[in-house]
Amino acid sequence: GSDGSKGDNSQAKSPGVTKFIEDLMERLPEPSPAMRRTLKLGALLGSTGASSLTPSANKNPASETADALGRLVPLARKLSGKPRVVRKANEVVARLSERLVSRSLRAAFGLPEPVFQEDDEKVHASLE
Repeated sequence: GSDGSKGDNSQAKSPGVTKFIEDLMERLPEPSPAMRRTLKLGALLGSTGASSLTPSANKNPASETADALGRLVPLARKLSGKPRVVRKANEVVARLSERLVSRSLRAAFGLPEPVFQEDDEKVHASLE
């Protein structure tokens, strides 16, 4: 409840942090469905912690995360040597960067979200 009981997480944050987060959420544009799925996945992974990544008994979360990342490094090195993977990774990074810049500029200047034509409309318009 709102009386500070265990079920209420709002009391765990300082009032300044809570106000900052609320202010930031008001200014940012509405997340896309893909961003919502990513946030949900991140929240699920965060709630299960690093223990879901590695089978271990008495380790702290930081060492468990380091162990899990240590296991991923050889795979990342192997994949980063393949030109096809590097090209796709560069495309993904470029697209994410463009989205980040676009959303940041829209949020900073209070611009509306862009409206894109559907593929069918583009084809129909180009034929006219």
